[in-house]
Amino acid sequence: MKRFTKLLIAVAIVAMAIPAFAAVENIKVGGDITISGVKRVNFDDFFNDNEDFHFLQTSTRVYVNATLTEGVEAMVRLLNERTWATRTYSLPYYSSWDERECNYMQLDLAYIKVSDLLTPGLTLTVGKQEIQLGEGLVVGSAYLPNNYYPNDAFWMGEDLGLNKAFDAIRLDYVASGAPVDVTGFVAKIAEQFDSSNDLNLYGVNVGFGMDVARLEGYYVRLQNMDDTDENVTTVGIRATGEWAGFGLKGEYAKQLGQWDGWDNTGWALLLGGKYTFPSAQMGSYIKANLNLYSGYDGGSDNSGWITYFPSNVAQRIGAINYAWVTMWGQSWLSNAQIINIGGGLRPVEKIGLSLDWFNINLMEEIGPSDTGIGNEIDAALTYDFTEDLSLGIQYGYMMTGDFFDNFKGDNNPWQLIGSMKLVF
Repeated sequence: MKRFTKLLIAVAIVAMAIPAFAAVENIKVGGDITISGVKRVNFDDFFNDNEDFHFLQTSTRVYVNATLTEGVEAMVRLLNERTWATRTYSLPYYSSWDERECNYMQLDLAYIKVSDLLTPGLTLTVGKQEIQLGEGLVVGSAYLPNNYYPNDAFWMGEDLGLNKAFDAIRLDYVASGAPVDVTGFVAKIAEQFDSSNDLNLYGVNVGFGMDVARLEGYYVRLQNMDDTDENVTTVGIRATGEWAGFGLKGEYAKQLGQWDGWDNTGWALLLGGKYTFPSAQMGSYIKANLNLYSGYDGGSDNSGWITYFPSNVAQRIGAINYAWVTMWGQSWLSNAQIINIGGGLRPVEKIGLSLDWFNINLMEEIGPSDTGIGNEIDAALTYDFTEDLSLGIQYGYMMTGDFFDNFKGDNNPWQLIGSMKLVF
């Protein structure tokens, strides 16, 4: 608590010092606190041990945003993610033991933004920032699923984490008089003293807006800077549209280049539709989605989809399935076919209800195993206590499929998450 207090004091001092150096138009200080209680049963690889997890955790973010003269803006946000009542915790890490603290404040965002740079509509953003293309299929979070979570504190719910910003330089351009916008960025993923394992992420997204639809094309490249041939290059196209309450979306991405000496040939396809009922129906909606990620077909290429920086994954493949992937399971989020059907409504103004069903299968068999991962049902209730405070509860249950028959226990995994979020 002392460390947290000192950091808040430091942020306040910086905020008070800014007017001495620049003409400040506006300063905003705010943040959010999310407290969650998580109960997970039969989560140990969905296997025979039937491991249970029960924990409380808190995510805290505090920011200072300063709008200066000449279209200059500065943003600093601190993030603390911690599991309750832990002091230090030893984790196996590359055949050694790493002591991780329980109360560690990180610099989550720290960037400078300059609007109308050289020409109207051109914006430059430099520093630690969030970058997301579309709904986050290819780029949306710096966290790599099934990898070391970017947090020096002990944090059990990696799939629930908020740490996703990139160290990047970004340019955004919105044309005047034409429905065209362009985003380009370069992000530093890894930096080594000898430059042997430096990784950079490059991306360009071009969007075209129309009356009822939007079309986007993008190019993203993860480059090993020590070997120009080692890269994961993704090109894709995304279309979204809305008309008379109907919303449709589609996205297709293809991978090129080579990784680990193998040519990349993977692909992904997202299709979805949503109908929102008239306002008299209290914001009710129904939706259907299909998500396909190619798998390894046994050939000499990387035919499986390679996902490095996705976001909003749980919404596409199910909350329990994503927790399994991030905690124990398959890397790269590849080799999957997911059908999602769901809906929601607000029976009264302050209460929202939602229900989702996910049917999950492998695109390619793994050895002698079958392809059925299972069926997941997620139900959620939210209560807006005030404009700033919301309460929620989410229940999920997964009926594991034929893929697990040879090595899982009799019990299916389920989870219950209660949450309280305050925005200030």
